This record gives sequence, C-alpha cells and structure tokens, in this order.
Amino acid sequence: MIPSLGKRFLAELAGTALLVGIGTGAIVLSARAGGVPQWQLALAWFFAVLVPIVLLVGISGAHLNPAVTLGLAASGRIAWGEVP
Repeated sequence: MIPSLGKRFLAELAGTALLVGIGTGAIVLSARAGGVPQWQLALAWFFAVLVPIVLLVGISGAHLNPAVTLGLAASGRIAWGEVP
C-alpha cells in the first residue's frame, strides 16, 4: 500500500529537517568546541543522511536530495505532480 501524498510529504519534510539538524548541528557544535577532526564531521554527516533514510524509506522512499527526486520523475518512477 502506498502512503498518501500528505504522509509522504510529511516524511520528506521530517527527513530533511533531520538531515539539516544533525549535519548542520554537528558543524555548529564543533565550531563552539573550537573545532573537531574532519573525520568526525564526515561521520556526523554520514549519520545525518543514514538516519532519515532508515526511518523514512518505507513511507516516502527517502529521496531527500532534490536531484534524486528529479531523476525519479524523469525516469517515470514518480509522477511529476509529486516533485514539488
């Protein structure tokens, strides 16, 4: 069963909020701490992408990157009306 457009929209909104919150939050916290090694920021961004995907892939497909959404629409896997 495919979730409603509203549920998919909310899932993408929540996923994007998690992505930005975790990833950007890690940068802000590291700046406040006086800097951290680059691998730690890379690991934070890895989890910033992983967590929304794991949580939301069953609802919306978790295509948090607009380029992925455009690619799915161009290939016919989702309707163009769902792109916005």
